[in-house]
Amino acid sequence: MKMTTRQFQRINRWMDIHARPLDYARFKYHFKNGNKQKVVRILESYQNEDGGFAYALDPDSWNPNSTPVQTWMATEILHEINFTDANHPIIQQILKFLVTTEHFSDDKWAFTIPSNNDFPHASWWSYDTNKQQTPDYNPTIALVGFSLKYASNQSKIYSISYQIAKRAVFRFVHDQIQPDMHELACFVRFYEYISDKQFLFIDKERYVAKLIEWIEKLVPQNEEWGTNYIAKPSMYIDSPQSPFYEKNKKQADFEIEFILNTLQEDDTWEVPWQWEEYPDEWAISKKWWKADVGVKNLLYLKNFNKLAHLDNNVSLD
Repeated sequence: MKMTTRQFQRINRWMDIHARPLDYARFKYHFKNGNKQKVVRILESYQNEDGGFAYALDPDSWNPNSTPVQTWMATEILHEINFTDANHPIIQQILKFLVTTEHFSDDKWAFTIPSNNDFPHASWWSYDTNKQQTPDYNPTIALVGFSLKYASNQSKIYSISYQIAKRAVFRFVHDQIQPDMHELACFVRFYEYISDKQFLFIDKERYVAKLIEWIEKLVPQNEEWGTNYIAKPSMYIDSPQSPFYEKNKKQADFEIEFILNTLQEDDTWEVPWQWEEYPDEWAISKKWWKADVGVKNLLYLKNFNKLAHLDNNVSLD
C-alpha cells in the first residue's frame, strides 16, 4: 500500500497554502527537487546574533531569546536535509552559542530557560527549577554529537563535548540512565553524528545493541496507537537501512500503514498534544506543527518507497 498521487497532490496544496516558509522549503527540498540552500537561508532567520535559535522555531515556544532546545531543533533540520558544511556560518554560529551560552551547567545545556515564561508557550516549556535538576541528556547528547562532528578538535566546544560524551556513553551503556522516548532519540542522533569516527570511549557494537534494546522497550508492541503521544519507530529509524530497523521491523512497517490510514480529511495529520493556555497562539502553532508532522511523515514514506507519484515521475508543479 502506497500513498496515491492524488493524496500527495492534496497535501501539496495544503502545504502551499498553510505551511510557514521554512516548512514549505523543507517540503519542496524533499519532494519537489527544491534547493537545500533555501532551507538554510530561511532557517538562518531564526538565528540570533549569539548563534542560538528562537522565534518559535519549535512552535511550542514563542520565546525570542536563544534557547538550547530551539538551537537543537535547528540542528535537527540541518541533519534532516543533510547539510554538512562545517564552515558555513550557520554551523559555526551554533558552535559559538553552545560554548558561550549562560544556559549550560553541570555538563548539560538547559532544557528550559526563565524567559520562556514571558512569552506564549506550551506548559512543558515553562521554566521550573526542578526541571533543571533532572539528570536528563535531552537535548545535550545530541548537541554533543553535533559538536564532535563539526567543531575543530582543537576547540573548546569539542573538548567540552568530548568529556560529556565519555560520561554519558558510559552511563547509558551501563544502565545508569533510564531514557524516555525523547532522550533516547537524542542518544540515537549522537550515534548518527559520530558513527564514522573512532573514539576510545565508545564500543559502537555495544552502544548500538543498547539503543536497539531501548527502542524495543519504548516503542509500544501493540498496534493501538490512536492519537496518543507515544514513541514511534520513526523517532529512531529513518529507513530500512537503519541499523535499528531489523530488530524493530514489525513496528516500523506498521507505522507506514498507520501514517497512510490516519491522514485526515483536511489533508493533514492530527497533532497529538495541545497547550493548556494561550488558545489563540496555540491555534497558530498547531498549524505550524501540522506542516512539520506532514514533512516528517512523508519523508518516512519516501524512505520506505511508499509514495506512488515518485514511481511514475509525476510532476506536481
